[in-house]
Amino acid sequence: MNNTTAEILLQIIKSVLNTQTISIPCDIDWADIIKLAQKHGLMAYVYHFVKSNADICPDNSTISYLEKRYASEVFRNVLQMNAVEQLKDAFEKNGIISLFIKGAQTKKRYPNEILRSMGDIDFLYKAEQDKLLKTVMTDLGYKYESNGRVHDVYKKGDSLIVEAHRELISPSSSYEQFGLGIWERVRKTSDDQSVCIMSLEDEIIFNIIHFASHFRKGGAGIRFVIDVWIYQQTEADWLYIESELTKFDLLSFYKKALSLAGKWFGDIDNTDGTITAMEQYIVYGGIFGDSANKSNAVVADGKIPYLKRVLFPPFKDMQSMFPWLKRKIMLPFAWGLRGINSIISRRKNVKKLLGPVGKGNVKKGKELAAFYKECGLY
Repeated sequence: MNNTTAEILLQIIKSVLNTQTISIPCDIDWADIIKLAQKHGLMAYVYHFVKSNADICPDNSTISYLEKRYASEVFRNVLQMNAVEQLKDAFEKNGIISLFIKGAQTKKRYPNEILRSMGDIDFLYKAEQDKLLKTVMTDLGYKYESNGRVHDVYKKGDSLIVEAHRELISPSSSYEQFGLGIWERVRKTSDDQSVCIMSLEDEIIFNIIHFASHFRKGGAGIRFVIDVWIYQQTEADWLYIESELTKFDLLSFYKKALSLAGKWFGDIDNTDGTITAMEQYIVYGGIFGDSANKSNAVVADGKIPYLKRVLFPPFKDMQSMFPWLKRKIMLPFAWGLRGINSIISRRKNVKKLLGPVGKGNVKKGKELAAFYKECGLY
């Protein structure tokens, strides 16, 4: 990677994570640094770096902008984490079995939770409690927005978005097996509570699966690699983790991600061609990748097969959307109902799903598939 802006941003992140002093050029373009940091949800790092290095600060107007953005990040974090606690309290009161996942949990592993931004609040709940959950969410002031294959979306005001997952991992995912039996593996914080937590090891495995899933569907940003670095500092049972990752053909990908994290935030000098390609792919994609890569990746097997998967999801996916679907003979009826619901309330999602049919390039999709295999994703 030879892009100066990206290299400097990564040095800034390394400095903040490791509380190290670094040297950066005095004539850097702070506007470019900020633009890339915003693209990856990493503005808090730039703010902390600037506040700790008065001798290399940008001009006053840039500092003022960073202060406003940081204040906004702090406010957003407080709002989200207060919402998490409010949801937990309501779930405890109503006996809703739940498990908070992704950013809401990963934040707690960071030296400063502001450094780990998150877009949505994600939790898993037991699908048989669906009606009760909807009632509780409505009572808390959340508006039901949409129904997806594995989660429903709720919104509250302009700032809070909640994804309520019926499945930890999509039934059509090659990593589905990890999600099966998750309720038997989690633990409650006490006997009379219904909000559960994963073991540290399962938390790490799930986050690697989440990283891999986004990576192979168009991209995953720098934030995912920071998560890898942060989790690596924990006292987890790494033999167990590597054993489990091997079951899902993810150990090779994880090792490469760890090498990349060591190159960016540690002292590893890695010139491996695959690692270099991965950092280019990650840095220039943004938090969840590049839109062109997303369109190309999903049509790697052809546009007609992709269109069939979109219009006629497999039985297990449809069961997640419609728990009443017990027999395959009812699948056509469920597809029809899904189609009606899409026309009425999911037009944006439909447009997003059908976009790759027109925008996706099958040849580039096949090239991406070969790259993913090179990165350890089969």
